[in-house]
Amino acid sequence: TPPWPTTLHVYFLHHLTPEKWTDDHIRKEIDAAADAGFETTYVEAKWWSESSPMGDFSLGLGDFTDSRIKFPMGFKRMSDYVHSRGMNFGVWFEFERVDIRTARRGRNPWKPEWIVHQKGYPYRSWCQHAFMLCLGVKAAAEWALENMSWAIREYDIDYIMIDSNEWAVCDDPTHDHGPGDGEWAQI
Repeated sequence: TPPWPTTLHVYFLHHLTPEKWTDDHIRKEIDAAADAGFETTYVEAKWWSESSPMGDFSLGLGDFTDSRIKFPMGFKRMSDYVHSRGMNFGVWFEFERVDIRTARRGRNPWKPEWIVHQKGYPYRSWCQHAFMLCLGVKAAAEWALENMSWAIREYDIDYIMIDSNEWAVCDDPTHDHGPGDGEWAQI
């Protein structure tokens, strides 16, 4: 197994423009990171196929398939190239927040009944389309683990960054937790 990375080359997609979404540009960035001595190339948010080209990173959350628009070579070939340069390949995940439009879509879809509820209402994130999943629902936790495990295997990922940008405590009595332990179940 590769050692724990101490230096990360972060491949941000927030500010990249479409002219940089080429295999040649990606290889040049990876080469520069390897030549500079970085141990890991880590891909930040907006890497999934349903993400927006520019702007709001939360569009498409809940999709774990790599974007072939932003990464024409695909994550597996990118990972292979990163490894060929002697570095680890890392990916950012946020599986507890989802775009409502990704429900019941994709290779392993999530279900709206898994959304966090507070006082009888679904908990919406800071933007209109993003909601929090209650990981106290056994099926939701299994969904998250299965998707991450699939991505790790599919893309040969060495390092994962799990983000949790927001917190909401679920009190939905139909979920797999008690009325007062939604926070513990989420953890």
